[in-house]
Amino acid sequence: LTTHPHTATATPHASVIAGPTTNALGTGLAASIHRTGESIASVEVVRGGQTSRCLGIVVQADGMVLVPAASVAGASTLQVTLSGAVPAVARLVGIDRRSGIAVLHVNGVDGLPVPHLGSPEALSGQSLALAITSPGGASFSVGTLTSLDTQMTIGGLALTDVVPTDVPAAKAPPGSALVDARGDLVGMVEGGEGGQAVAVPAWVVAPVVHQLIAGGRVRHGWLGITGKTLARSEYRPAGVLLTGVTPGSAAGIAGLRAGDLVTSVDFQPVTSVVGLLGHLYGLKGGDEVLVGVERGTTDLFYRVILQADRPAAGVTS
Repeated sequence: LTTHPHTATATPHASVIAGPTTNALGTGLAASIHRTGESIASVEVVRGGQTSRCLGIVVQADGMVLVPAASVAGASTLQVTLSGAVPAVARLVGIDRRSGIAVLHVNGVDGLPVPHLGSPEALSGQSLALAITSPGGASFSVGTLTSLDTQMTIGGLALTDVVPTDVPAAKAPPGSALVDARGDLVGMVEGGEGGQAVAVPAWVVAPVVHQLIAGGRVRHGWLGITGKTLARSEYRPAGVLLTGVTPGSAAGIAGLRAGDLVTSVDFQPVTSVVGLLGHLYGLKGGDEVLVGVERGTTDLFYRVILQADRPAAGVTS
């Protein structure tokens, strides 16, 4: 996934499925939607003699395509149609069921457009969210993020970290790209819950995709905590208040306790559950992190050696 600067030189012709017109959204955002739309692919899945379809997002210029794991698991044949291209057979690179992410590869292509990745720290519940629902960005649906740190089961997969939206699920098929007000990719629609689209967030997508491309599987690290976001106040900084520490876990062995306020990881500030997950998600068992906490009136630092992947709960990662 790229981090190239924003450029907006043209206004695409887009039809909005729900929400304001393209002119109301602004030409800069419309151009960003069009640019991200160029990285959207259509995916045909044959499984058990039945054919279904989903969308995918190009995440590497040489034909690596991000898709929902539930949409492609068990497929016998996969065919991808990139924006402006003819259908091509794709192979499954790998699936990570914990995040709900899979990666496909279309051989013989290069120079494909890759979306710009958004920042989790710039988001909050009720942030604007647009689901790009067709290759080329010709259609999209407008809504908001309703929260940032949720666990739920989608398509039979128990997902650790997902972002619910109020975008109607019927108007945002699995694999749709979720973008923010700048047109940056902030997630991929995994499916629906209660009639509304639910996305795997970009801060989960990036490290998982890198591991799948490198080795076909993901090795998650496990910290062993549950917690909740605590906003900054006159008496304390923002952070993640630990509501539980699993006995014998990496956090427990290191000395973290329920009631600690996590404020940093490797000297990088942590102001929310989302931020904590973003710091930890790409790490694996055996990796070491320095966790800064506030305990009462004392600032403490703990060296934590993450354990191998475990079933997650709360903000366990």
